[in-house]
Amino acid sequence: MGITMNNAGTVPVLLIGDGSVAAGIFSHFVSSLARALERAGESVIVYGRDCHTPDDLLNIIESPLKCIIGFQEKFLCCDPVVEKHIKCFQFIFDNPFELTGIILKRNDPEYITLFSDSGYMKDAVRFFGQKNAYFFPPGAAIDNMCTVPAAVREMDVVFFGAYRRAPGDDYRWEDEFYRCFYEYMLKHPSKTFREGAEELLAMTGEHFEEDEFVAIMQLLKHSCNLAAGAYRAGVVECLLENGIMIHVFGNSWDMYNGKYPERLIRHSGVNAVSAAGVYQNSKISLNVMSWHRAGITERILESMICGAVCVSDETTELKNEFVNRSDILMFMPEQPQAVVNSIKYLLSEPDILNMIAVSGRDKVVTGHTWDLRVKKIMSMLEM
Repeated sequence: MGITMNNAGTVPVLLIGDGSVAAGIFSHFVSSLARALERAGESVIVYGRDCHTPDDLLNIIESPLKCIIGFQEKFLCCDPVVEKHIKCFQFIFDNPFELTGIILKRNDPEYITLFSDSGYMKDAVRFFGQKNAYFFPPGAAIDNMCTVPAAVREMDVVFFGAYRRAPGDDYRWEDEFYRCFYEYMLKHPSKTFREGAEELLAMTGEHFEEDEFVAIMQLLKHSCNLAAGAYRAGVVECLLENGIMIHVFGNSWDMYNGKYPERLIRHSGVNAVSAAGVYQNSKISLNVMSWHRAGITERILESMICGAVCVSDETTELKNEFVNRSDILMFMPEQPQAVVNSIKYLLSEPDILNMIAVSGRDKVVTGHTWDLRVKKIMSMLEM
């Protein structure tokens, strides 16, 4: 099988990610990471670009590879890869309790897990025995850097999250504990799902072994998704209620049943690649975490490198990496209304808006690009 690679002659890196996930976000990560690796002088094989079938992958691993980098990809855990002792870097974005299957069952010196949320990383170490786990968020694509002043852009506030309708009073819960957990998390959005479940279970007076707790968390997956969707809808509704117009994307917003449909500016769906064009024409990008209470997501970094001001509920890692009201605008998860006046102020003060946008963009360029992530991964190969 003939494969064309940039920088041929060096031992290649294999990149693999499922293109069907979340509007192609994993494919976008793969292509951005491939360009960064090639700029660093590495030879790259990309699944879906240079090879296309599982048999191709099995043929590729017969030859030397510098490493395999995947995005929640089960291929990194298959027997042929494990038996050949190929160094693997697995990016993990979801709550580890939701990752049924083999991704977190592999645990050997050649398998390194990279988490976009340090809390998820700690849970993976505690409950799944991961010994090579690191906090390692995705990067921003330097190709998307935009210097057009934020204040002259056409769209005031954009939001890429999908709409999820909160369960009504007539919703039929499979178990009363599921309902209690859902309501508890909405009242305490700063807590992680794991923290909320542990606290509620402690109130019952029962003791659970850690393997039993893992099973309970897996049963709570649907309640977690309902809570995340309801919280997200609540943040958006808070901004709409206070007169802020929001550009939204995709068919999910056809289900919107809030009070202010006239304040939503609806657009067709946008995939991960074309999202950059929207960010580059936006003054402010709203981000609502899916309960990554210690994480940094690609939506934050990509919007900032595109020169928009990111507005997000705060996390511990966001506070570690960025300065509130200087690089980014953060609000406490319990108090989304606190950011309303700040958004209105920024939209009325173009110089301040531009200043925060430039500061945030520069902070991402100097600390959070895929090119910088590549340097770190390559240094970890020697560990």
